[in-house]
Amino acid sequence: MNATNSRTADKFVVRLPDGMRERVAEVARQNHRSMNSEIIERLEQTLLSDKHDDDGQMISAHDHMKAELVRAYKIIDRLLQNAVPTQDDIQEVLYLVRRSPLAQSHAAVGA
Repeated sequence: MNATNSRTADKFVVRLPDGMRERVAEVARQNHRSMNSEIIERLEQTLLSDKHDDDGQMISAHDHMKAELVRAYKIIDRLLQNAVPTQDDIQEVLYLVRRSPLAQSHAAVGA
């Protein structure tokens, strides 16, 4: 993230739902950040995690995870229907597991 002079930075007023200010303040304290820095970090992470589908349309990280979960369930259904999983089934499961956020976070820790 680029450091910006607070006098020249864009400013934007946000109305937070009841209780959210306190929640942001607590998380910011836990992360040793100002509330502003915490909000900026969260926005950056959300924007970076947005994906685009094959048609170039943006899909949120939530929608992307939901689509991956549906795909995983379809694979599981195929595996349960087959007495012996095919090589394609195994490869697809491995692909999904390696792309999962949990696997990526473990890879980042181990790097």
